[in-house]
Amino acid sequence: MSDNIDTRITPSLHPINVRELDGYDDETASILAMTEGAFGHAYAQLGKVHDASGAVRSDPTLTVAAQLVKAQDYADKVLTGIAQRFDGAAANPKTIIDGIERIGCAG
Repeated sequence: MSDNIDTRITPSLHPINVRELDGYDDETASILAMTEGAFGHAYAQLGKVHDASGAVRSDPTLTVAAQLVKAQDYADKVLTGIAQRFDGAAANPKTIIDGIERIGCAG
């Protein structure tokens, strides 16, 4: 993902924030790769939600209520995918640490 800024989305979700964490370096980058990916995915997908919402609002065949329902249905699907990515990213460091501890205990 590029470092482009979408002003429709909170800056706190931009993936560059992961790279700015204390302790982030070449060694920790691989551990935090899924986290950075989750932030990048969320940031891009929320941009698509805004795009879709704008497209729905400009559809003259839909009532205001139908526009809202259609936009919300799309947003719900997108947010489910975003949540799954964040869940995976949250579990990943624990899995890595558990593996390192097993290797350390075995050695």
